Amino acid sequence: MLLPVLALACGPTRSTSVIIDAAAELKAAKTAQSAAAAPYEYAAAESYLHKAREEQSYSDFEVAERLAKKARDCARLARSRSEAQTRSDLGASARSVTSDAVCRAGPMQKQVPLHELEPADTIDIRTHSVEPSEPEDRPTPKDETDNEGAEE
Repeated sequence: MLLPVLALACGPTRSTSVIIDAAAELKAAKTAQSAAAAPYEYAAAESYLHKAREEQSYSDFEVAERLAKKARDCARLARSRSEAQTRSDLGASARSVTSDAVCRAGPMQKQVPLHELEPADTIDIRTHSVEPSEPEDRPTPKDETDNEGAEE
């Protein structure tokens, strides 16, 4: 009898936990003055956290958890950039920061680093997926003029 109750409570518990983590990361980013050093990431973190809380209020816990994770990642990236800027301003040596946080709009999926893209690759801005370019099979202008002459 207790097992079904625990299964139902899992969604609200996980989403609440991630929302709390995201809120803590956002507070840390605010303390690091990220709004000035990394305005996009900071604003994105605020927006994602707001939307996560909204979705949780509608009992859409999976979406709330996913949005809260994006908010947490954006806040981490904002804080990281702000701290790096502060170290640079103070003349301190740049410390190597390794973070797996990614702050991009759209659905969460594997991101392709920009340096791995070929110049002719197409990026779908809705999904951030990369489609390799393929040679076009269109006739060349010379072929079109040959076809026009054949019709006459």
